[in-house]
Amino acid sequence: MTRHQIIEQTGQLLAELPEAQAAEVLDFAGSLHQRQRQLAVADEALLNRQLKHHLDTSEAFAFLHDAEEDVYTLADVKFRYETPSDATE
Repeated sequence: MTRHQIIEQTGQLLAELPEAQAAEVLDFAGSLHQRQRQLAVADEALLNRQLKHHLDTSEAFAFLHDAEEDVYTLADVKFRYETPSDATE
């Protein structure tokens, strides 16, 4: 069954339920949605921690922590493009 079919069938069933039971279904769907959002936030936080750990410990990214690697400064800029934020300042 496709997502669209599930939504259509659920809508048809909800239309036949009394208001109180339809409200219960809405509450349940809301709790499922909230749980899904919390899981997504937790997954993103875990991914960010893992990436940070990898960046901090991997030799492949060691150059990011080397101050001598920052060889360019603003004095090296030959032409500065105007951005929308520059125009308003």
